[in-house]
Amino acid sequence: MKKLIITVFVVLAILLFNRPNLLAYGWGFKRNNNNLTPDIGIYEDIIKDKNAYYIGQKDKIYLTFDCGYDNGNLEKILKILKEKQVASTFFITGDFIERFTPLLEEIVRDGHVVGNHSYSHLDITKASEESIIKDLNRLEQLYFKKIGTKMASIFRPPEGCFDNKSLNIIEKQGYKTIFWSIAYIDWKENSVDVYNHIMENLHDGAIILMHPISNSNVENLEKVIDGIREKGYEFDVVTNL
Repeated sequence: MKKLIITVFVVLAILLFNRPNLLAYGWGFKRNNNNLTPDIGIYEDIIKDKNAYYIGQKDKIYLTFDCGYDNGNLEKILKILKEKQVASTFFITGDFIERFTPLLEEIVRDGHVVGNHSYSHLDITKASEESIIKDLNRLEQLYFKKIGTKMASIFRPPEGCFDNKSLNIIEKQGYKTIFWSIAYIDWKENSVDVYNHIMENLHDGAIILMHPISNSNVENLEKVIDGIREKGYEFDVVTNL
């Protein structure tokens, strides 16, 4: 009996040690078509006091782009933003800096804000504190090497993965964590009516997540910007939250 108990204990210990973080989350919310702030449920309590944001100020809208790589669309997006005089926020990875330095330089030159998306697109819920800090610092240093200035102290968790521990680590490093309140499957072409989706879900302080690799985003961006302005909103960057 004693041997059986020990065996069961060892098996349970192995399972507990190797199981994924059961308190890890993927960012999400409940949409509505009434132009109201979406309901984030239990996440409200989790992100409070963590210097984390998913909406901004009244009468403001925040365009944000997650940039892991470019397929030829980002230059078009930058051109539209410049013509429309819209400052946006770009969250970048180490690979993006290394491979697309001229585009990064254009982003900075045009007055956009650049934030940390981790060097290696890291799942922060599965990484140690040391690994997270090392990854963040690596991207900061590479950015400084290429651009010559310090990047903004804002962070977007890759794939929206987070937990209480990782948000505490990010906050201790002096970062604001930036989630979002409008998003759609824009890494799949023509998967959603971009313009109508954004306008139906638009609300005060909306932080919109977009990916530059989507042709649909490029095709609809001018119309989206005009539509948002017609609703009486101004555009802002998330460093002003």
